[in-house]
Amino acid sequence: MNWSVACDAFFPGQGPLLDYVQSIRSVPLIAYVPFVDPLPVWDVWYLTLIPLTLGIAVVYKAVKCKDVSQIPRQSLTISVYILGGLVAAAVGLWVVVTWMSS
Repeated sequence: MNWSVACDAFFPGQGPLLDYVQSIRSVPLIAYVPFVDPLPVWDVWYLTLIPLTLGIAVVYKAVKCKDVSQIPRQSLTISVYILGGLVAAAVGLWVVVTWMSS
């Protein structure tokens, strides 16, 4: 992608942001640059819900549990509930959209 054209669309003229983007794109990098080169997870985006729900559940249960030894079991339980709710919502929306399109 031509980054100078993309940056000129949002920031016309030469500016510090354009210079920065051009400088980081001209250096060969071993790893990716977040927000410039996103990871290619377009086909498996739904798998990112698992660590997201686990993170939310662990933080929530770390605040709510009185005993630290209960956190892993209860956070796994609540993350399964969250994932089940997301699946149920997806199936429900699929049914509604299929019903309305026919």
